[in-house]
Amino acid sequence: MIFYSKRNTVNLAYSKRINRPTIGQYSPFIDITDSLNVWSGNPDIQPELSHAAELTYNHEFKNGSITPSLFYRQTNNSIFPYTVVDGSGVSITQPQNFGNSSTYGAEVIFTITPVKFWTANLNVSVYVQNIEQTDELPDIQHTQLNSYTKFINNFNVWKNGKLQITGNYTSPILIPQGRLDEVHFIDLGIQQKIMKGQGRLALAITDILIHSKR
Repeated sequence: MIFYSKRNTVNLAYSKRINRPTIGQYSPFIDITDSLNVWSGNPDIQPELSHAAELTYNHEFKNGSITPSLFYRQTNNSIFPYTVVDGSGVSITQPQNFGNSSTYGAEVIFTITPVKFWTANLNVSVYVQNIEQTDELPDIQHTQLNSYTKFINNFNVWKNGKLQITGNYTSPILIPQGRLDEVHFIDLGIQQKIMKGQGRLALAITDILIHSKR
């Protein structure tokens, strides 16, 4: 932290960490749900090593807060999906390591309680993604402007209960062989406290109005 007052905070942070592959990315078993487009993990995949720097400003006001930030992330051994087509026309996708990649951009998180029963949280991120060209893939598209938006609304409209509506949008994302198309969807959740607050019942409906070409 480099500055602090009652309503304002400025923070500069640096981190270095290892991002290990998931179990699915390691698993050698082949998913043949779609016999023409199969997926498998890669037991030889290596962890990513990331360096990240972020400058964040936070301002608190009566009914909420706003937090803009600038960030830069450098990743070595970047993991991306890679697809090959065999002689029979079947495409096989596996995660692979692709040298270095970087992202830099800006993010804003805005939280407000306009009325007593409604709290809203808006997260918007715009960033440039760059994938370093390699000898194996010399002609890849290597730079793209991306964005991400998440809008969470919590409503306390009845006793001991909560309704949550969440909207998500992810712009096309760069990968070594092209890009993954945009995705947007809505999630709905309902929660009710029971047993004098000692338990909870919850219902979630996900991916409403989903749109994806991935």
